[in-house]
Amino acid sequence: MATVDVSPDLPPSMPQIQPTADLLLEEAATQQVQLFSDNEDPSVWWLRILSSDHPGLLFKVCDLLTTHGIDIASASITTGGVIIMNQFELHTARPWDVSDVQDICNELKEFLEKGASGDALPEATQNAISKRLPVNPDLLSVVSFEAKADHTGPASEMRYSLEIAGINQAGLLTYAALVLFRAGFTIVNAKITTIEG
Repeated sequence: MATVDVSPDLPPSMPQIQPTADLLLEEAATQQVQLFSDNEDPSVWWLRILSSDHPGLLFKVCDLLTTHGIDIASASITTGGVIIMNQFELHTARPWDVSDVQDICNELKEFLEKGASGDALPEATQNAISKRLPVNPDLLSVVSFEAKADHTGPASEMRYSLEIAGINQAGLLTYAALVLFRAGFTIVNAKITTIEG
């Protein structure tokens, strides 16, 4: 069962937590969603999701946030075996009230519970989301894509390093996560930043 924690007054820089299987496996089973407000700017929030990993998680979380008109200013995604930690800095066009926060947290909670049951991303859902994303792929470029010979995963597993750069657009992270998901890639670690808007 997912738990939701809405907490005020987080410092401007969310502390990074590195999940380890021994430390966080029990916590991840509870599907934790935490949303922290900024006491200086009511349009800035930090979202932390600790969950068991399943395909399409990043894509669906990004789509949910985009659907609510939320801009992802930065993100850090880390997988520790079967556990994933997503941390997002979110910007909203207007300050949220309590009902906005609860609606988003409840939707995230429902998705995490569906994902735990293995039926989180049907093909029809992927197609519907893909059709409504307003992303222009011509404004993106692949800076580098290379195989990683040395990694901590199983020897039989191929891992790659990918760097993408482009002009920020609404739904951009959702689009990138969808492309990678459909191509059969699993995101092990990712850092996303927005520079100058």
